Amino acid sequence: LYDKHQKWAITSFGGAIIIELVSVGFGVVYYNIINEIFALILLLIFLSVGMFLSLKYDSLLIAYFSIGGGIITPIVSKIHTKPMFTAIFLLLLAVGVLVLSNYKKWTSLRMVSFLSIIGYEFYLFNSFHLTYKSGLSAEASIIFLTIFFLIYNLSSIIFSVRRDKKISELDITLLNLNTFFSAVLLTRIFFFGNEVITKTIFGIILL
Repeated sequence: LYDKHQKWAITSFGGAIIIELVSVGFGVVYYNIINEIFALILLLIFLSVGMFLSLKYDSLLIAYFSIGGGIITPIVSKIHTKPMFTAIFLLLLAVGVLVLSNYKKWTSLRMVSFLSIIGYEFYLFNSFHLTYKSGLSAEASIIFLTIFFLIYNLSSIIFSVRRDKKISELDITLLNLNTFFSAVLLTRIFFFGNEVITKTIFGIILL
């Protein structure tokens, strides 16, 4: 079918990835029939399939579908009620997408994944106060946020070094947005996170 109907086939591939990802999320939260560790393995398998299909058919669209499915999954299945699971999943999603974007030189993919993940983080922080009310401690939140910050910054720099060119305007924008939004989220953790974190870490920063 791909040989005769490429657009239809690629859309079907992408839609299938989203369906598989969301079904795993529902299996974890709504039906409690999938163990969290096993679910994480399944999610990684389906994301890997999405990356493989993106490479095989040189399709940026399939990659976008994979990112969309990765972000939609915790929202519709309410995996955010399992904060550590969600954080690890988003971290692995970011790593996979960035590896793919660097390999295929898809700069826009990095920006889309960054905006999707940072948007979801703001959604969690503002709507559910995940960091300090639902089980993920302020310490863990800071660690994950720092890792996300480093991943996107290093990815943009490495991408430019590999091409032996000046850093692109899109990557410069990503670096600035990454710094700004990370600072906003960290400030929110310092003010509304665990009391110990607020007093010790924020106090050290002020000094």
